Amino acid sequence: MNRPSIFNKNKSNPEVEVVNNQPTLSSTAINLGKIFGYMTLAILLTGIASIGFAFLIGYVFSSNNEIARTTLLVFTFIAFIVMIVCSFLAGALSFAKSANPKSRAVAIPFALYAICFGYLFGFIVLVVPWEVLAISFGVTAVVFGTLSLIGLFTKSNLNPLLWVSMGLLFGALLMTGLNFLMMLFFPEISIMFLWIITFVIFAAIMLSTIWDVWNIKQIASAYTNTPNVTLYCAFRLYCDFIVLFIRILYFVLIIFSRRN
Repeated sequence: MNRPSIFNKNKSNPEVEVVNNQPTLSSTAINLGKIFGYMTLAILLTGIASIGFAFLIGYVFSSNNEIARTTLLVFTFIAFIVMIVCSFLAGALSFAKSANPKSRAVAIPFALYAICFGYLFGFIVLVVPWEVLAISFGVTAVVFGTLSLIGLFTKSNLNPLLWVSMGLLFGALLMTGLNFLMMLFFPEISIMFLWIITFVIFAAIMLSTIWDVWNIKQIASAYTNTPNVTLYCAFRLYCDFIVLFIRILYFVLIIFSRRN
């Protein structure tokens, strides 16, 4: 059902509304801008945290303080737990009814998740060459941007993509179990299977990212976006970006190691 509006929409661009013959951005475009803005801030927070923690981790492991080393390992386990809890809290708080419609409660688990991932990623930053990290981030930004454009400008129903993505992940899980058996009897073939599983998972991640962006566009245009809903949508895109980055980093590391 179309909502009554005092705006006359510009047919040439659905993201522009005309008020008194003056073009203005639609609420959908503004909501999407906020979502991608929060996502970018979270990625920046993770980057700063990972660099800072990398220096801290390097300093601790270069020292002879066993207590400090053990503390780092304990915090690693805690960080995993906090990330799991925060992912559930972000979803629960996003659509929960609140007396304050301007509440930004999701920002707390979102920020904690980004910092905890930055802590865990600090171990990788410590040992991976900077050029590999830079190339991986650049490729991820291009891939994520391309997938986002597909999700934003596709007008068709993309719900089938979610089912295809889940099917690919389920198939990859089955192939992983089969690959364990093949490693025992056909180790040479198992290597080929491992690459197939890797690319199947990567394809599932890309399809899931397209669907996420498309679905978030529907949320931005069909619902009243409270700050919590906006933050949760940004959290979803942040997670998509991070998962893509980890997979692309894996590929770049393989290429870099073979060249050297």
